Amino acid sequence: MYVSSIRSADPARPASRSKHAVPGTVIGLGVVSLITDLSAEMVTAVLPLYLVYGLGVGFLQLGAIDGLYTGATALLRLAGGYLADRLGRPKAVALVGYGLSA
Repeated sequence: MYVSSIRSADPARPASRSKHAVPGTVIGLGVVSLITDLSAEMVTAVLPLYLVYGLGVGFLQLGAIDGLYTGATALLRLAGGYLADRLGRPKAVALVGYGLSA
């Protein structure tokens, strides 16, 4: 028996897709997001040690740098969301965002 010969009870729903199928785009973006987050977390875990002990940055300056980093990422996320909504192309905006972070 072939998959194409199986008829679904609901004619609006194709027989080859299950009720809980996850699109490939969602899986692909999830994997890319996982890898990007892993690399970012590895850098942010070691960067304060390098700045303080390697470059001699004080704790106050380290706090200012961390605050600027957090604020910049928040603003970029808001700008990315705005662009995705405005352009109507969220996949393209996600591709550019992940491309920049890579």
